[in-house]
Amino acid sequence: MKKKRILILFQFDSNKNLLLRLVEELKVFEIDTHLFNTRTFSFTGQRSFKIKILQLLIRIPKLRVVVYWLFRKKIILGLCQQYDLVDIHFFSSIYDDILPGIEKPTKIVFWGSDVYRISQERLNKLNVLLSNVKSVQFLTPEMSSFASNCSFNHNNIFIQPFGVVHFDKIRSLKTDFTIAEIKTNLGLNAEKIQVTIGYNASPSQQHLEIINEIANVSGNFESRIELVFLMTYGGNSTYQHQVEVELKKLGCDFKIISNHLNEEQICSYRIASDITLNFQTTDGFSSSIQEHFFAGNVLLLADWLPYQWLREKGLNFHSASFHELCQKLEFLIENLEIEKIKSLNNTHQIEIISDWKYATKNWLEIYKQTIDC
Repeated sequence: MKKKRILILFQFDSNKNLLLRLVEELKVFEIDTHLFNTRTFSFTGQRSFKIKILQLLIRIPKLRVVVYWLFRKKIILGLCQQYDLVDIHFFSSIYDDILPGIEKPTKIVFWGSDVYRISQERLNKLNVLLSNVKSVQFLTPEMSSFASNCSFNHNNIFIQPFGVVHFDKIRSLKTDFTIAEIKTNLGLNAEKIQVTIGYNASPSQQHLEIINEIANVSGNFESRIELVFLMTYGGNSTYQHQVEVELKKLGCDFKIISNHLNEEQICSYRIASDITLNFQTTDGFSSSIQEHFFAGNVLLLADWLPYQWLREKGLNFHSASFHELCQKLEFLIENLEIEKIKSLNNTHQIEIISDWKYATKNWLEIYKQTIDC
């Protein structure tokens, strides 16, 4: 594949670091890739004077809507002309009017909530809205199946997640420190079993509902665990206060982490976790969950989350409904050492799926097929 130019359109700053890593990985294959944020107009390519001015104007709330209405479509379509392929990440309604005007091969990447959390009316329109795009990419097989079950179809559907940023750091930390040392460095009680709940402060993580179920765990088990709540982004202070109030009623040790964490701290918490619970309403194969798998945690996941395909790939984890959560958690605490041994193979299995050295080659092939089809 000769050197190509790819434009990635995205909306959310929270996605930027992952996309920047993709850009860096593609450089090895001489792919020239630039990012354009359709909300802030930030651009990693050479900015024109017009884009620089609009970036300033868009920061003024009263002017933002006007700038979007007058200039966004023109700016995006103008940029698209300069590239061999346009890769749209997270398909929201802002692209409905823009897609028909893009003359270059276009790929849509669904991230999760742009499939799971949209109205039935919009789901019904996807076939028409995406009729002219060259390919569609889902990050997980079950995300693709969900769309298919909602009558979405396309001639070129690919399934490929991103590589995970923090695998290398987790690997090096586990080489340099024992788990007990990492727990102590984080201020956790190394004598107790760390149970990590969720990975952000959004109410969709259902922290309060989980706490309510944990309240039914027997007193003996409660004395053996320390609950760890990673709430460093999303949500608000009022919700975090509610979580803290309910935790104080439990009578077991807990720790709420709300301050910003650097890479080493994030990876340390992944390693320090013995058991990880994820019972959020929906999940599109978050990097956080992949990191918990890679770190060797014992995972207890909500049975409604789309993770059956991981079991088919050889990963070991437990599933439960809210009604079963208490019983399953007690079982995992009682049999923790055995369950940890079973989870050892998860490191290699998730590496094959999500390590950048594997993932980038697959992304490259998807780009090639999209341009050539």
